[in-house]
Amino acid sequence: MSPVHLKARKGEVASNAVLAGDPGRIRLLSRLLTNPRTVNTNRGFLVVTGERGGVEITLASHGIGGPSAAIVLEELIRLGASNIVRLGTAGGVTANPGEYLVARGAAYLPGGLYEQYLGRLSYPAAADPSLHLALIDEVKKRGLPAREGVVYSSDAFYAENRLDASSLAGLGVAGVEMECGAILVIASIRGARAGCVLMISNKLGGAFLPTRAIGDMALKAGDAVMAALSRLGR
Repeated sequence: MSPVHLKARKGEVASNAVLAGDPGRIRLLSRLLTNPRTVNTNRGFLVVTGERGGVEITLASHGIGGPSAAIVLEELIRLGASNIVRLGTAGGVTANPGEYLVARGAAYLPGGLYEQYLGRLSYPAAADPSLHLALIDEVKKRGLPAREGVVYSSDAFYAENRLDASSLAGLGVAGVEMECGAILVIASIRGARAGCVLMISNKLGGAFLPTRAIGDMALKAGDAVMAALSRLGR
């Protein structure tokens, strides 16, 4: 089945891709590319392809939540993406605002999107080991304040205030976000490699860092993510 929502053609999407929910973050990250060119704006999903370190990289916005991210991921894979990193934000549980969280995996609730893909099978939402290690290495090289951990992928932003942070912390959950579970599961099913680097924008339920601070964090993380993808893409 040809992509329905991304009006790009094969050859316009690189094997290495960085995903973010916000199209504004894609525009910001495109500053790190040489010769960036827009290959899709349909449905508000901004997709830009350019070069970094001699390797082609595609940047794509996936919107908010697992179902939206699943559509973009499926279509990027059909267009040729095979190494994929979500660069997003998360509310901290044990992680603190201003830190980076390189997710080893994601917890998720059964049902909904997951049940449609998996039936009643419990399936690991785990980062690809080689990509995860490359991300950790590049983040550490830059001296960024980072930790590894597990995230909880929520489906309801405005119900997250009902989550019990102490119970999540007791399960080893470092942060809460909305898309990593879907991205890691679907990438694995489709035979692609995926990882997640998250910027901790606030404590769960607390005030957010200023937009400019998150933008600065995104550029630093984007440099590390693109370097990790470039290593795999050579």
